[in-house]
Amino acid sequence: MKPGNLSEFKDTVLKNRAMLTARQLEAADFALNHPNDLAFNSLTEISKLSGIATAMFVRLAQALEFKGFSEMQKIFREPLIEKSTPSYSERIRHYQGEEHLSDPNNGGALIDSFARANKISLDYLRENSEDLELDKAIDLILAAPSISILGLRRSFPLATYLSYALYRFKIANTLITGLAGFAEDQLDLMQAGDLLIVMSFPPYAEATVEFCAKARAAGVRILAITDDPLGIIAHEAEQIIEVHDAVLHGFRSLTASMCIVQSLAIGIGYRKRLNGEEILLDEIDC
Repeated sequence: MKPGNLSEFKDTVLKNRAMLTARQLEAADFALNHPNDLAFNSLTEISKLSGIATAMFVRLAQALEFKGFSEMQKIFREPLIEKSTPSYSERIRHYQGEEHLSDPNNGGALIDSFARANKISLDYLRENSEDLELDKAIDLILAAPSISILGLRRSFPLATYLSYALYRFKIANTLITGLAGFAEDQLDLMQAGDLLIVMSFPPYAEATVEFCAKARAAGVRILAITDDPLGIIAHEAEQIIEVHDAVLHGFRSLTASMCIVQSLAIGIGYRKRLNGEEILLDEIDC
């Protein structure tokens, strides 16, 4: 069970999350989202940075069958020692408020900043594309008796586009928007075995958290698109598509997330055509 590298660490935590306490999961979540901090800081400093007691990191290490925290820390340290340049995931985080414009009224400079941030997001997505199991997500969508799509606040454009694209491929779905107070009624219509596609990123909209909890209680399967595989949205999801968008000047880039949504849609089109349906992709107009 003991992980031998970062990839195995993540997989082991996800597969064994039921045996970990809530605080241990928080420690694992911090470790995965701040690998540099975990690799080179003392346990005391890590506790200060995370707001999580040192004992939780020690207990997490023990639960994953490490001899102690130091042995667990090594799997975070080794890849950083081997690489002299930061990973795409680290560079994405470096865009969170660290870049400053000398002239905020310079539209060209704004475009340049966002273009570079978006490129980093897409480069990271390409580097990790084989791990996202897009085919599995397509299987879930095509097998679902009924599909609902939920994406509130900044995730709303993603949810709206996916709903539109699925209709273009003749897949009925319900876009949960909360308009006219119908969100609860829409969720009440979902039954065990139906599929909820939810797109959400921390900090989560309170309504999204509540809707996901009700869907799980009703036996609804969940496909989660998020950047936090250990977060409450991903809890007990049938599948998680993990996507990381850059955050620049307080705005989250949706470029990589939209690429996921578009890839899902076109993948469904190809699958339906492979199954003998007459799908003219050039006429879909998505």
